[in-house]
Amino acid sequence: MRNVVLIAHGDPELLEKYTNALDAAGFNCLAAGSGGDALSTGLSYKPQFAILQVALEEVQGTDVALRLKQEAGNIHVILLGRDQREDKFIAQEIGADLLLPEPVEPKELVAHLKAMHEKIARSI
Repeated sequence: MRNVVLIAHGDPELLEKYTNALDAAGFNCLAAGSGGDALSTGLSYKPQFAILQVALEEVQGTDVALRLKQEAGNIHVILLGRDQREDKFIAQEIGADLLLPEPVEPKELVAHLKAMHEKIARSI
């Protein structure tokens, strides 16, 4: 699915802010409040992008990213986590495209996703 973004975050207010900003930028959002919901939604809809909080309930965002990359095909992942060496290492290890430290401003998230989308479009 093109321009479809799975966004998973444990904070309902941030999830709504991010979803609203991405919708306003022309992306179609699939929102999930837990790792379990993110995994089932991602496997069902196979979005082009996933924005995942590292510290999700039920299933960690990193585990969701790994499963989606293995089973849902070509998906590009942005992780939202702490700006610490461990999270950076894990992001690289699982093949995430980007790690953004939390909290991230919705405008910044949209800018990164647009840049990623444009880069992919140019390579096709």
